[in-house]
Formats: sequence, C-alpha cells, structure tokens
Amino acid sequence: MLILHDPLPGSRTIAKHAHWQPAVRELAPHEIGRFELHLLRLDARSRRLRFSSPVPDDYIGTYVRGIGGTRSVILGCFINGWLRGAAELRSQEADWGAEAEIAFSVERAWQGRGIGGALMEAVMAAAKARGVERLSLSYHSVNHRMSALARKVAGSIDMIDDECVANVNVPADGEAVVA
Repeated sequence: MLILHDPLPGSRTIAKHAHWQPAVRELAPHEIGRFELHLLRLDARSRRLRFSSPVPDDYIGTYVRGIGGTRSVILGCFINGWLRGAAELRSQEADWGAEAEIAFSVERAWQGRGIGGALMEAVMAAAKARGVERLSLSYHSVNHRMSALARKVAGSIDMIDDECVANVNVPADGEAVVA
C-alpha cells in the first residue's frame, strides 16, 4: 500500500488532485466495511450533502449492506491506510449499461485538497472500463465543492428546486477529465 506524506488535518495545505491519484483505488468486496466506517466518520453537514438529508448511523449500515446486490464499484482515496474519500459508481440496470450514477464523499478535514478531482478521474476510468458512456451526478445546490467539480466535467446541469443533476459524458481516449 502506498503511504503518502499527508498534511495535518485542519492545515491550509492545498494539493492538486494529481497528488492524490496514486492513493486512489477500487475497493475489493471484502473492504466494504472500510467504506461504511468512512461514511460514519462524515460530519453532519457532509453526511447530509452526501445523502441529500440527515441520516443516522443505522441508515448508513443498511445502505452499505445494500450495495452488494447492485452493480456498484466503490473507489477510495487512502491516506496512511485510512479511507478519507470515496466515489461510488452504480448501474441501475442488471448489467452495466450506457448510463450509471455517481456519488462522492470526502471527510471534512480532507475537503478542498483535490481528493474529489482525483476520485472523479478514477470514477471516469472505471465507468469507461465498464462501457458506461454517461454519468448522472445529483447534489444539493448548496454543495459548492461538488458544484465546482461538476461544472468541470458536466455537459449540462439541470436544477429542480434545490437539487442539481449533472449529466456527464465519459470522455473518449485522450480527452482530459478534470482540468
């Protein structure tokens, strides 16, 4: 496992997403508990933004246990062995089709350091490898970090009430993912 020198949580150090890319990998099925622990570590605001509403710990346990029966891939950013950010790629069809949904979470102390960009690059590559052509990303309009990331990759963003839906085309070979 790659161990990166990481800034202290709470420091103002900003890292470009390329710095985190070596620390991002797909979680193996037996690592689903690491994803659950990551989601449980999210502070109340981050949890609300990730799930579109406040959710208790038992909801997270149920949510994570439900992942096994779907076509899902969890990608994680590991810092010193700890999962600090995650991206979920999920197909709503029985097999991977042309469309899938994505969702992101980064623990509060690690936000604003480029982890979301690194996860976006990884989730695009994972989608491409599975033949997915279009991604859908839903987020609350007050989620400014997700909004900034979505504007970099989305072909269009639709807004319904306070919910934004970014429509992302998976890039062809050689195209930039996140600027």
